[in-house]
Amino acid sequence: KYAEAIPYTQVYGLSFFIIAASVANTALVSQKKTKYLYISSISIPLLKTVLLVALLASFGIWGVIWAQIITIFFQIILPIHLLFRDQRTVSTQ
Repeated sequence: KYAEAIPYTQVYGLSFFIIAASVANTALVSQKKTKYLYISSISIPLLKTVLLVALLASFGIWGVIWAQIITIFFQIILPIHLLFRDQRTVSTQ
């Protein structure tokens, strides 16, 4: 009965990697990097909205799943990038 949902669930299971993003965000919060927190908190939902609209129209439910996966990838990468970018800037000064 639910066999058709298995492929969707397997791919969506990748979303559990969001835990890695919380570590980088916690580091930004603990270092009081409000500018980077604003960048992250505005750009990620904006990216998700654009991806959902574009991919849903083109690929249906698979588009929604891939939009979520891509957004999660950026939720992990962006805070880490911002954190290391700031540390490089501080170390060169």
